[in-house]
Amino acid sequence: MSYFLAPGLFAAIFFSTFLQAWNPRQAAADAFIVDVVRSGQGERLGASAILKGAFTREIKESVLSGMPMTFTYFIELKRIRSLIWNETSRKLAVKRTVKFDALRKVYLMWEKKGENDEDLTFEQELAAAEYNKEKAKDQPTQADGQQAQEPAMGDYEQMEKWMTRLEGVDMGPVSNLKQGARYYFMVRCEMKSIKLIPPFNYILFFVSLWDFDTEWENSTPFIINGVS
Repeated sequence: MSYFLAPGLFAAIFFSTFLQAWNPRQAAADAFIVDVVRSGQGERLGASAILKGAFTREIKESVLSGMPMTFTYFIELKRIRSLIWNETSRKLAVKRTVKFDALRKVYLMWEKKGENDEDLTFEQELAAAEYNKEKAKDQPTQADGQQAQEPAMGDYEQMEKWMTRLEGVDMGPVSNLKQGARYYFMVRCEMKSIKLIPPFNYILFFVSLWDFDTEWENSTPFIINGVS
């Protein structure tokens, strides 16, 4: 009798044993948003917020292993109305992705913004990151023909601060908001498993257990009076 186990069967047995001994809730991030405030001066409206509890041990280790990680912030500007529901005046998705470059020992960071978070992807950026710097001219291009966005680089402290803090995110001009009206910001964040490149696609199952989606956090109301 052969005792050889096919790789797929071995993996299934290993995953089953692992899950029996491991509680996913212990690895899930107990993340939450704090300090949502209006920021900025002049004719532009800014929003700031801080994400707490996101970088658990499991997520830190995953990023250090080279696995890309994406946080998406959702920001909504609400106008307070007395007799009917509050109006959503503006909304914005801010998506940030980080990937550790083991060769250079730096964290690569990208950011994109838009109203629809599903339109914000980093497939080209992550693919380009796999290329040698000497082959930068051969980087894959975006669907619109533009080159993949060049990443910012930093150490762990810089990366964690950047991934967990929104600082003065531009939410548009003050001039076309209702003067004298009361507004407030709502912010939440989610970290969802993304489509990974090999070999990380094989452990996507485990990453999904660490996904989180915070509750909405509101700022205190503020009044629009022309300029801040």
